[in-house]
Amino acid sequence: MTMSFVRKDRPTIVGMLRSTTADLLVAEIDRMLQQGVDAFGFQHEIVQADERNEENYKKIFSAMQGKPAYITNYVRCNVLDLTDEQLTEELFLLVKLGAKLVDLRCDLFDRQPDEYSTDPVAIEKQKKLIDQLHAMGVEVLMSAHVLKYTPYERVLEIALAQQARGVDVVKIVTEANSEQELAENFKISLALQEQIKVPVLFLCNGTHCRKHRIFAPLLDNGLYLAGEYGGPGVNQPTIQEAKEQLQLAGYNDLP
Repeated sequence: MTMSFVRKDRPTIVGMLRSTTADLLVAEIDRMLQQGVDAFGFQHEIVQADERNEENYKKIFSAMQGKPAYITNYVRCNVLDLTDEQLTEELFLLVKLGAKLVDLRCDLFDRQPDEYSTDPVAIEKQKKLIDQLHAMGVEVLMSAHVLKYTPYERVLEIALAQQARGVDVVKIVTEANSEQELAENFKISLALQEQIKVPVLFLCNGTHCRKHRIFAPLLDNGLYLAGEYGGPGVNQPTIQEAKEQLQLAGYNDLP
Protein backbone atom coordinates (compact mmCIF):
# COMPACT_ATOMS: atom_id res chain seq x y z
CA MET A 1 0.00 0.00 0.00
CA THR A 2 1.19 3.53 -0.74
CA MET A 3 -0.96 5.39 1.78
CA SER A 4 0.21 6.14 5.27
CA PHE A 5 -1.96 7.51 8.05
CA VAL A 6 1.14 8.54 10.01
CA ARG A 7 2.92 11.56 8.56
CA LYS A 8 6.63 11.10 7.93
CA ASP A 9 7.61 14.78 8.06
CA ARG A 10 6.31 15.58 11.56
CA PRO A 11 4.07 14.21 14.33
CA THR A 12 0.47 13.67 13.24
CA ILE A 13 -2.28 15.55 15.11
CA VAL A 14 -5.28 13.26 15.54
CA GLY A 15 -8.43 14.85 16.95
CA MET A 16 -9.91 12.21 19.23
CA LEU A 17 -13.70 12.49 19.17
CA ARG A 18 -15.55 12.07 22.47
CA SER A 19 -19.20 12.68 21.55
CA THR A 20 -21.74 9.85 21.61
CA THR A 21 -24.37 10.90 19.06
CA ALA A 22 -24.13 11.70 15.36
CA ASP A 23 -25.23 15.32 15.68
CA LEU A 24 -22.82 15.99 18.54
CA LEU A 25 -20.02 14.26 16.63
CA VAL A 26 -20.62 16.39 13.53
CA ALA A 27 -20.50 19.54 15.66
CA GLU A 28 -17.33 18.36 17.42
CA ILE A 29 -15.69 17.54 14.08
CA ASP A 30 -16.51 21.03 12.78
CA ARG A 31 -14.92 22.67 15.83
CA MET A 32 -11.81 20.51 15.48
CA LEU A 33 -11.49 21.38 11.80
CA GLN A 34 -11.49 25.02 12.79
CA GLN A 35 -8.75 24.37 15.36
CA GLY A 36 -6.71 22.40 12.83
CA VAL A 37 -6.09 18.63 12.83
CA ASP A 38 -4.47 16.20 10.41
CA ALA A 39 -6.92 13.37 11.08
CA PHE A 40 -9.69 12.18 13.36
CA GLY A 41 -10.01 9.37 15.89
CA PHE A 42 -13.53 7.91 15.91
CA GLN A 43 -14.06 5.88 19.10
CA HIS A 44 -17.02 3.86 17.89
CA GLU A 45 -17.40 1.93 21.14
CA ILE A 46 -18.73 4.96 23.01
CA VAL A 47 -21.47 5.81 20.49
CA GLN A 48 -24.98 5.38 21.87
CA ALA A 49 -26.66 2.14 20.81
CA ASP A 50 -29.57 3.86 19.04
CA GLU A 51 -27.13 6.02 17.05
CA ARG A 52 -25.24 3.13 15.47
CA ASN A 53 -26.46 2.98 11.89
CA GLU A 54 -25.11 3.48 8.38
CA GLU A 55 -26.88 6.79 7.82
CA ASN A 56 -25.23 8.33 10.88
CA TYR A 57 -21.82 6.91 9.99
CA LYS A 58 -22.01 8.46 6.51
CA LYS A 59 -22.90 11.80 8.09
CA ILE A 60 -19.95 11.56 10.48
CA PHE A 61 -17.35 10.67 7.83
CA SER A 62 -18.70 13.31 5.46
CA ALA A 63 -18.25 15.95 8.15
CA MET A 64 -14.52 15.15 8.28
CA GLN A 65 -14.11 16.78 4.84
CA GLY A 66 -11.61 14.27 3.53
CA LYS A 67 -9.43 14.07 6.64
CA PRO A 68 -8.48 10.42 7.32
CA ALA A 69 -10.18 8.61 10.19
CA TYR A 70 -8.66 6.25 12.75
CA ILE A 71 -11.35 3.98 14.20
CA THR A 72 -11.55 1.92 17.37
CA ASN A 73 -14.18 -0.52 18.59
CA TYR A 74 -12.89 -1.69 21.95
CA VAL A 75 -14.50 -3.94 24.54
CA ARG A 76 -13.68 -1.38 27.24
CA CYS A 77 -16.28 1.40 27.49
CA ASN A 78 -18.46 -0.30 24.88
CA VAL A 79 -22.12 0.54 25.31
CA LEU A 80 -23.09 -2.90 23.98
CA ASP A 81 -22.05 -6.39 25.06
CA LEU A 82 -20.75 -7.75 21.77
CA THR A 83 -18.52 -10.66 20.79
CA ASP A 84 -15.22 -10.00 19.05
CA GLU A 85 -16.76 -11.25 15.83
CA GLN A 86 -19.57 -8.69 16.13
CA LEU A 87 -17.11 -5.89 16.94
CA THR A 88 -15.13 -6.87 13.85
CA GLU A 89 -18.20 -6.77 11.62
CA GLU A 90 -18.85 -3.20 12.78
CA LEU A 91 -15.27 -2.31 11.90
CA PHE A 92 -15.74 -3.66 8.37
CA LEU A 93 -18.80 -1.47 7.91
CA LEU A 94 -16.88 1.60 9.07
CA VAL A 95 -14.07 0.78 6.64
CA LYS A 96 -16.53 0.55 3.75
CA LEU A 97 -17.89 3.97 4.70
CA GLY A 98 -14.57 5.79 4.96
CA ALA A 99 -12.20 4.71 7.76
CA LYS A 100 -8.48 4.69 6.84
CA LEU A 101 -6.74 3.25 9.93
CA VAL A 102 -8.32 0.37 11.86
CA ASP A 103 -7.43 -0.44 15.47
CA LEU A 104 -7.38 -4.16 16.29
CA ARG A 105 -6.78 -5.25 19.88
CA CYS A 106 -3.79 -7.51 20.39
CA ASP A 107 -6.08 -9.96 22.23
CA LEU A 108 -8.78 -10.04 19.56
CA PHE A 109 -10.48 -13.48 19.63
CA ASP A 110 -8.74 -14.31 22.92
CA ARG A 111 -9.52 -11.62 25.50
CA GLN A 112 -6.79 -11.03 28.07
CA PRO A 113 -6.53 -8.54 30.97
CA ASP A 114 -3.59 -6.74 29.35
CA GLU A 115 -4.96 -7.09 25.78
CA TYR A 116 -1.98 -9.23 24.74
CA SER A 117 -2.73 -12.71 23.44
CA THR A 118 -0.18 -15.34 22.46
CA ASP A 119 -2.77 -17.95 21.54
CA PRO A 120 -1.82 -19.44 18.12
CA VAL A 121 -5.43 -19.81 16.96
CA ALA A 122 -6.27 -16.19 17.83
CA ILE A 123 -3.07 -14.96 16.17
CA GLU A 124 -3.88 -16.75 12.90
CA LYS A 125 -7.37 -15.24 12.92
CA GLN A 126 -5.85 -11.81 13.53
CA LYS A 127 -3.42 -12.25 10.63
CA LYS A 128 -6.24 -13.26 8.30
CA LEU A 129 -8.26 -10.22 9.37
CA ILE A 130 -5.26 -7.92 8.83
CA ASP A 131 -4.84 -9.32 5.31
CA GLN A 132 -8.54 -8.71 4.61
CA LEU A 133 -8.31 -5.12 5.79
CA HIS A 134 -5.17 -4.49 3.74
CA ALA A 135 -6.97 -5.88 0.70
CA MET A 136 -9.65 -3.24 1.30
CA GLY A 137 -6.99 -0.54 1.06
CA VAL A 138 -6.75 0.48 4.71
CA GLU A 139 -3.96 0.37 7.26
CA VAL A 140 -4.06 -1.53 10.54
CA LEU A 141 -2.92 -0.49 14.01
CA MET A 142 -2.72 -3.12 16.74
CA SER A 143 -3.17 -2.02 20.34
CA ALA A 144 -2.45 -3.49 23.75
CA HIS A 145 -3.77 -1.48 26.68
CA VAL A 146 -1.65 -2.99 29.44
CA LEU A 147 -2.63 -0.10 31.75
CA LYS A 148 0.13 -0.61 34.29
CA TYR A 149 3.79 0.34 34.40
CA THR A 150 5.63 -2.12 32.17
CA PRO A 151 9.41 -2.50 31.80
CA TYR A 152 11.08 -2.15 28.42
CA GLU A 153 11.64 -5.87 27.86
CA ARG A 154 7.91 -6.61 28.12
CA VAL A 155 6.94 -3.60 25.99
CA LEU A 156 9.41 -4.70 23.32
CA GLU A 157 8.03 -8.25 23.41
CA ILE A 158 4.51 -6.97 22.76
CA ALA A 159 5.64 -4.54 20.06
CA LEU A 160 7.61 -7.22 18.20
CA ALA A 161 4.62 -9.58 18.42
CA GLN A 162 2.31 -6.95 16.97
CA GLN A 163 4.75 -6.16 14.18
CA ALA A 164 5.09 -9.86 13.33
CA ARG A 165 1.32 -10.09 12.82
CA GLY A 166 1.63 -7.72 9.87
CA VAL A 167 0.28 -4.41 11.17
CA ASP A 168 1.26 -0.95 9.96
CA VAL A 169 1.37 0.72 13.39
CA VAL A 170 1.93 -0.78 16.84
CA LYS A 171 0.29 0.76 19.91
CA ILE A 172 0.97 0.00 23.57
CA VAL A 173 -0.48 1.88 26.54
CA THR A 174 1.13 1.49 29.96
CA GLU A 175 1.27 3.80 33.00
CA ALA A 176 3.62 6.22 34.75
CA ASN A 177 2.89 6.87 38.41
CA SER A 178 6.25 8.28 39.53
CA GLU A 179 9.10 10.37 38.15
CA GLN A 180 11.16 7.21 37.76
CA GLU A 181 8.47 5.43 35.76
CA LEU A 182 8.04 8.55 33.62
CA ALA A 183 11.78 8.65 32.91
CA GLU A 184 11.78 4.96 32.00
CA ASN A 185 8.87 5.49 29.61
CA PHE A 186 10.81 8.21 27.79
CA LYS A 187 13.71 5.76 27.45
CA ILE A 188 11.31 3.14 26.11
CA SER A 189 9.96 5.58 23.51
CA LEU A 190 13.46 6.13 22.19
CA ALA A 191 14.52 2.48 22.37
CA LEU A 192 11.51 1.24 20.43
CA GLN A 193 12.53 3.35 17.44
CA GLU A 194 15.68 1.25 17.10
CA GLN A 195 13.91 -2.12 17.32
CA ILE A 196 10.57 -1.67 15.55
CA LYS A 197 10.38 -1.07 11.80
CA VAL A 198 6.84 0.33 11.67
CA PRO A 199 5.53 3.50 13.38
CA VAL A 200 5.10 3.11 17.13
CA LEU A 201 2.43 4.72 19.30
CA PHE A 202 3.70 4.19 22.85
CA LEU A 203 1.54 5.97 25.43
CA CYS A 204 1.05 5.96 29.16
CA ASN A 205 -1.70 6.87 31.59
CA GLY A 206 -1.27 7.46 35.31
CA THR A 207 -0.41 10.34 37.60
CA HIS A 208 2.79 11.26 35.73
CA CYS A 209 1.70 10.66 32.14
CA ARG A 210 1.09 14.20 30.89
CA LYS A 211 4.72 15.05 30.12
CA HIS A 212 5.07 11.85 28.13
CA ARG A 213 1.86 12.49 26.20
CA ILE A 214 3.07 15.98 25.29
CA PHE A 215 6.76 15.40 24.53
CA ALA A 216 7.07 11.77 23.36
CA PRO A 217 5.58 12.40 19.87
CA LEU A 218 8.40 14.87 19.27
CA LEU A 219 10.93 12.14 20.06
CA ASP A 220 9.47 9.42 17.85
CA ASN A 221 7.68 11.47 15.17
CA GLY A 222 4.51 9.72 16.22
CA LEU A 223 0.89 10.59 16.83
CA TYR A 224 -0.64 13.22 19.04
CA LEU A 225 -3.97 11.80 20.19
CA ALA A 226 -5.44 15.17 21.07
CA GLY A 227 -8.77 16.32 22.47
CA GLU A 228 -10.82 19.43 21.92
CA TYR A 229 -10.54 20.35 25.58
CA GLY A 230 -8.56 19.31 28.66
CA GLY A 231 -9.24 19.46 32.37
CA PRO A 232 -8.89 17.34 35.51
CA GLY A 233 -8.54 13.64 34.74
CA VAL A 234 -7.89 14.17 31.02
CA ASN A 235 -4.58 12.62 29.99
CA GLN A 236 -4.60 13.63 26.35
CA PRO A 237 -3.17 17.00 25.33
CA THR A 238 -5.54 19.41 23.64
CA ILE A 239 -5.24 20.14 19.93
CA GLN A 240 -3.89 23.57 20.73
CA GLU A 241 -1.30 22.15 23.15
CA ALA A 242 -0.10 19.72 20.47
CA LYS A 243 0.18 22.52 17.91
CA GLU A 244 2.06 24.72 20.36
CA GLN A 245 4.65 21.98 20.93
CA LEU A 246 5.11 21.50 17.20
CA GLN A 247 5.55 25.23 16.71
CA LEU A 248 8.13 25.39 19.51
CA ALA A 249 9.96 22.47 17.87
CA GLY A 250 10.20 24.42 14.62
CA TYR A 251 7.49 22.82 12.52
CA ASN A 252 5.68 25.32 10.30
CA ASP A 253 3.43 23.14 8.14
CA LEU A 254 0.59 22.81 10.64
CA PRO A 255 -3.10 22.24 9.95
